[in-house]
Amino acid sequence: MIVKMFKKLLAPLKRIYKQIRAAKSNELKGIRIISPFIFDDISRYKVDRIDYCINIRTPYMNWYMELIRRSDIPKSFELVLKDNPITKRKEPYKNALRLENKSVIINFYNKRFQIAEVFGYDFPEGQEAEDIIRLEVQCKKGK
Repeated sequence: MIVKMFKKLLAPLKRIYKQIRAAKSNELKGIRIISPFIFDDISRYKVDRIDYCINIRTPYMNWYMELIRRSDIPKSFELVLKDNPITKRKEPYKNALRLENKSVIINFYNKRFQIAEVFGYDFPEGQEAEDIIRLEVQCKKGK
């Protein structure tokens, strides 16, 4: 069932790939150099981690983020710090809480700030993330 749905999901991509491959073959006078479409074969994929996430919308986002950052750290987790290039020291993230152990990473962060870091504050879709706290749980591959 999963294999069938995976192939169905990637069918439009396969059609476009075949069109491009046909155009390239015509352009190169019949020389076939592009490999067949294999992206819909689920057995070729490998899972390294699974991420679960949820967006929490609240007008009190700043207050909640401050409470989250002040929370106790569970025994099996470590607080992840980032390098400060000015002070040459490690420090906690200003708009996030990041905890890690051998098998899980937990992130709480201000979604608006994260979008601004990647795309800049003028990015139009960033306004939609104004009051969002994002919780991510990243499950790493077991050893």
